[in-house]
Amino acid sequence: MTACRLCLFLRVFLPSAAALIFLIGFMPDIATPFGAITPTPMTIAMIVPIVGVPGFFVKYWMWRKTRH
Repeated sequence: MTACRLCLFLRVFLPSAAALIFLIGFMPDIATPFGAITPTPMTIAMIVPIVGVPGFFVKYWMWRKTRH
């Protein structure tokens, strides 16, 4: 059976997220250290353009290079 990278990522992420949600709800003392290392929404919002804008220009440059 073959799987794409997204499927493999989701197979790890979903059980991990479910376990964290369970820990937060039923064992908050154990989940507190994990909550401290999770990124905030603002951090994720800043990562998207920081990675996306240079990635766009690299892809555009590669496309222009192969087109000519």
